[in-house]
Amino acid sequence: MGLIKNIYKTNNNLGNEQLDKPHFDSCLATSMVNGQTNAELTITLRILFHAVTWEDDDVYGTPSSMKIKDVGGAEFKIVEWPSSNVFDEFCRSAVWQANHYWNGYAGNGKLWLKTPDYVHGLDWPLGAAKTTHRANIWCRFRCERTKDASKAHIKVRVVRLPDKSSGPLGFRSHMTLWDHVDTLSASFSSSGSKSMFYTVVHEVGHCIGQRHIGEVQQLPACITGGSGNACYGEGSTFASNVMGLGSKIELDNAVTWQRRVVRHFPDSPSLPQDWKPSNSKVAPRLLSSFAPHSHDPGMSPDAW
Repeated sequence: MGLIKNIYKTNNNLGNEQLDKPHFDSCLATSMVNGQTNAELTITLRILFHAVTWEDDDVYGTPSSMKIKDVGGAEFKIVEWPSSNVFDEFCRSAVWQANHYWNGYAGNGKLWLKTPDYVHGLDWPLGAAKTTHRANIWCRFRCERTKDASKAHIKVRVVRLPDKSSGPLGFRSHMTLWDHVDTLSASFSSSGSKSMFYTVVHEVGHCIGQRHIGEVQQLPACITGGSGNACYGEGSTFASNVMGLGSKIELDNAVTWQRRVVRHFPDSPSLPQDWKPSNSKVAPRLLSSFAPHSHDPGMSPDAW
């Protein structure tokens, strides 16, 4: 079997997504691999955006005075979207922002995975009897909007507030319920440094299975599954992370690619943590520079 190029993971329970069971497709591109160029693993997330209206089950009040509760249980008045064009513009902006930040185009970090010594699937020339180099993985991301529910990985409902006065942090969004100002930025200061936070970028992280940085780092004041300030890394050096109070893509954020890449190599079972992440390009290695060996840890139960 060698390696699997494409893995598709459809969502047959749209609207009932779970953080620890994310849905997304992935493509492992190897045609560019040589002694200087790595393979690319692209995660593709297709979002079905839904404009919240009076017809939604969790909207209450009256058609002229609609209300909804955010993730923290706070009540907010909402209004109808003025037109489909306005809603479409929000969706375009959100998708652009997700791609811009998660691909590191904002200067906030890119990600690579170093192929484990015991995984031979990326040895170059690919498929040759005698190989000279071992390629690594460049982590790529693609967010797309779809209007076809059968092709969506997640459904995101978006409310429109009466105005923008509450800012991007007034209404507390979550993975599948956003508001119309979530593409705006908010500024935070923590541990002496300032960081910019974008709700859309943060929530897209949840869409691909990423937890709050305080949970990942097991900060004492952060309760697993919680959303308190400690879980965002407040007061720690981790606050600037995209899954905290900032927008930096760091090594901890490689987890989505680590947990998926293992499924692309069925003939070389590996563990997600053995694909070591890097924020700088890791060039293909000469096989003569290290001692490749065989090792079969079995397929990890953490694979996505």
